[in-house]
Amino acid sequence: MLTLLLALQIAATPRADTLPTDSLVRARVDSAIRRFQLEWRDAWMETRGQDMRATAYDNPHEARLRLLALHCHFRATNPRLMPHVIVGSVPSHATCPIWEPEEGLKVSDERRGIDGALSVTRRWRVRELRRRLRLLLDTAAMQLPSDDRIAAQRVRFAIDDDDRMGAVKAAAACARSEGYCGMLRGLVLFRAARITQADSAFLDAIALMPEMERCAWNDISVLMELDQRRRYTSTPCAERAEFDARFWWLTDPLWLEPGNDRRAEQYARKTLVTLLAPLGEDERQRWRPEKGGEAVAETLLRYGWPTQMWWNGYQTDQGHDNWLRDVALADTAQPYLVREYSRDRLHTVPAASALLSPLQAKATDWTLDGLRADANWWPREHYGRDLGTIVQLPPGQGGMLRRRASTRFVWATDLDAASLKRRAGESVRATMFAWRTPGDLRNVGEFGARVGRPLVVDAALGQGPVLLGVELPGDLQHAAARTRFSADIATPLSALAGARAVSQPLLIDPLTDAMGALTAEAAVARMYGSTTLARARRIGIYWEAYGFTSADTVEIALALSREDKPGMFERVAGGFGLWGEEGGRADIRWTEVPGGGRTVIRMEGDVAVQMRSVALDLRRQRAGRYRLEVSMKTPGGPAVVNERTLVLR
Repeated sequence: MLTLLLALQIAATPRADTLPTDSLVRARVDSAIRRFQLEWRDAWMETRGQDMRATAYDNPHEARLRLLALHCHFRATNPRLMPHVIVGSVPSHATCPIWEPEEGLKVSDERRGIDGALSVTRRWRVRELRRRLRLLLDTAAMQLPSDDRIAAQRVRFAIDDDDRMGAVKAAAACARSEGYCGMLRGLVLFRAARITQADSAFLDAIALMPEMERCAWNDISVLMELDQRRRYTSTPCAERAEFDARFWWLTDPLWLEPGNDRRAEQYARKTLVTLLAPLGEDERQRWRPEKGGEAVAETLLRYGWPTQMWWNGYQTDQGHDNWLRDVALADTAQPYLVREYSRDRLHTVPAASALLSPLQAKATDWTLDGLRADANWWPREHYGRDLGTIVQLPPGQGGMLRRRASTRFVWATDLDAASLKRRAGESVRATMFAWRTPGDLRNVGEFGARVGRPLVVDAALGQGPVLLGVELPGDLQHAAARTRFSADIATPLSALAGARAVSQPLLIDPLTDAMGALTAEAAVARMYGSTTLARARRIGIYWEAYGFTSADTVEIALALSREDKPGMFERVAGGFGLWGEEGGRADIRWTEVPGGGRTVIRMEGDVAVQMRSVALDLRRQRAGRYRLEVSMKTPGGPAVVNERTLVLR
């Protein structure tokens, strides 16, 4: 981390030929910044002292975790704390960021305005002092127009003051022709919520940088799991470009949107670090490595600015000082904080396996928000999205229907009104993307649906591995939604060369009357949005057979067998014949002769496609995991088989 931090500071340091000759001006500026920081810290501590009397809450788990995080040290061994600990390369104070307690006292989100941490009574005084400081910085900038450090602080304090126009002017006045001034302009655009323009500005600025500087800005190792991080940092910069491009493409929150707001967020974080770190300390944070500055920088690079910083008073600070100085033989770093983040954060970096092999990625390789399932979930990185939240689409149900020159990939998922923040019955439109090679992300179709009903996508794809994405747009009021997963698309019928095959069975909503022959279009439109079926008494099954002719006599078998082991009560119940054989097995066999009328036959070139559908009664089947197997053969010939797993609840 020290190497990265030093490299980032190089980006913020003026070149030798632009160093100011009037050291008195810079000394006056540095002194004024320091006085302001002390005033801001005093106002914050007073506010926190008032808040401490109102921070009691009843959740012992959250209270315990907050105290553990407050007493975070580089020697931490507590298993609850270990996923949160961030340390530097030297013995020093560590950081342990956590989620903001659900039942704790809420404050204004500091990520959107640092003064939100101050009481109203102190805020006006701080803003008046900041106004005076900014006037001094403006004067210093006129005296030293080539001083990048003064330019950076003008941008920083304009942003802190929520003065967008002032920040724009300060960034525009940055005199350096190379890329760092462009990074300041990108930060200003990002804080103004002009995310697409900010992303472009960052990329343009980095393209103008010298190689070493560009390498530091493009370094993404801090966002990776440890093993992958080690491999990445051992790779020369010149060889990282392909992986970097793949990383940001897979990490992009929505392919539907132009630009990449997660990448823009990361460059904004790095730019902010270059504004703060060269000063040695800011209002509450120490940046020198011996005071834990590397851990502070890594925390901000992995998670961004906290929602709030929790402080427990002078007495706790004194205890930390004593431990660090007398036991750990390390430097002190008051004040000691817990950096806490809101629970609406998104984790968009996929698993290491997906980064290495996207065409084998699973939907579970992306976990946008694991807090729904695990209250202790803490990812390697996360970020707060200002463009509206994104939810993960359920796993759904997919299948492949072969045609002459391509294969129809069909996939359905349920659209939940509550998670999408929409009304039941509201119309939505989804887009499906496909990727096989770098730079070849294709929009393969748009599909309409209604909230509360399954979304069905149906696209013709070429054979072979492909990474697929399905996305629904959102806004500040409605959640966007997405999923990404790979599929190995089956060969088309033109490649079967006379062989026979059976498609994977699709689970569909059965017709109200006896299930008759359905076309593929009718069956796909009735697909269930999940293979987990709650209180299902009757389901429809659709499948296709390839290579059987209309003149063939066909022997067909459907087998439904339980995959998990029934409990003791279920085994006893099964012994008394209360449900299907072998604890839930059901078999159906029949023979169809030519002209039987139960099949829709369509020719695809010279290959016959037989479309078949039946209804299954599941009233005798208990809850559990089942395998549904479809088998077809001609008398005396080999069987062709396909299957699907489903869960009954």
